[in-house]
Amino acid sequence: MTISVESLVIANNPPSIGDLSLYSENRESFTISIQDILVGADPDYFDSEGDSLDAIRIDRISTSNKGTYYYYGSEIVLNQIISYNDIVAGAFTYSAADVNTIQTDVIEVSIRDNVNLEWVSS
Repeated sequence: MTISVESLVIANNPPSIGDLSLYSENRESFTISIQDILVGADPDYFDSEGDSLDAIRIDRISTSNKGTYYYYGSEIVLNQIISYNDIVAGAFTYSAADVNTIQTDVIEVSIRDNVNLEWVSS
């Protein structure tokens, strides 16, 4: 008797997400929530297989930022990975600078879902 097993390859597409714009007052601090990230981006987080967000990775921190992004109270650093659970726990925060002009503070991140774990940027 011969037993043959064929494995089926089912593609798992990476997720996609757009840009996120948040607004704050001078010297304001706030927590960046999972809702901000998942449905605040334009377009929203999307995964064709319905896989959940696993984490974000900090890819670039603008050198012109006046405010500060934090992870558990410490300034974020390049290649920092912030998990879904950490975001839900309130670990990802931002503190606006004490400036009397309009200031845009920018970071760029990649995302990955909890199945294929492939980093993708918007």
